[in-house]
Amino acid sequence: MHTLFWIAIIASVGRVAIALTDLEQWENFKKTYEKNYTDPVEDAYHFAVFKNSLKEVKEHNDRYNRHEVTFAIRIIDLSDIPKDQWPTFPPLPTVDKDIHHATSDEIEEDIRKALEQQKLNP
Repeated sequence: MHTLFWIAIIASVGRVAIALTDLEQWENFKKTYEKNYTDPVEDAYHFAVFKNSLKEVKEHNDRYNRHEVTFAIRIIDLSDIPKDQWPTFPPLPTVDKDIHHATSDEIEEDIRKALEQQKLNP
């Protein structure tokens, strides 16, 4: 009976240690990316999203280590915001000609035109 009690205690301590590790990572994340949530409810919400991001990063990088995917990922400044709320960026301009056969002058001209278009249509 006492053995089961100690197993339960050790398992509980292990769970708390994991939570503290997530919390420490959360505090480091907020310092690194200058996040400041003064409302405890808002902080808890963003912490929950952040913990989900930690889980996604770990799962993905485990697949990377098993050579199931070709790239690793990491926590970024948006990791405490749901992905459907991430800012969207306009698509990159496409080049009409085959870039492998284009001269450097043609490529530079395409880049210049794309930058001009971006300035005109922010």
